[in-house]
Amino acid sequence: MKRGLILVFAAAACWASAQTDPEIEGLKRLEARVEMAEAQAAKAPGSKGLALVARQLRVVLGYRVMNAGALAPREKYPQALRHFGVVLKANPNHKEAAAHKKLIEDIYKSMGRPVPQVD
Repeated sequence: MKRGLILVFAAAACWASAQTDPEIEGLKRLEARVEMAEAQAAKAPGSKGLALVARQLRVVLGYRVMNAGALAPREKYPQALRHFGVVLKANPNHKEAAAHKKLIEDIYKSMGRPVPQVD
C-alpha cells in the first residue's frame, strides 16, 4: 500500500512539473509580449520602429520555439514556421526569418517528409 501511494505521488509530481515547465512558461510570456508589441504597432501604423520591434520579437519567438527542448519536433517546427511566415509576410526580405524558415524546410526535406503548410 505504501509503495503504491509513493508511485501515485511521484506520477502526480511528474505531471505537475510537466504542466509548469519553465521553458514553456517562458515561451508563453514571450508570445504575450509579441502580441502586445503587434497591437501597439497596429495602433500606430505610421511608426516603423514599433513594427520593426514587433517583427524582431516574433523572430526571437520563432527561434526559441524552433529550439525548444520541451516541445516535440511535430509541435515546434510548424509553430516556428508560422512565426517566421508572419514576419516574412510583413517583410519578405527579412534575412533572419528567411534563414530560419529555410533551415526547418531543409530538415523536413532531409527526412523525406513534406514541409507543413501553415498560415
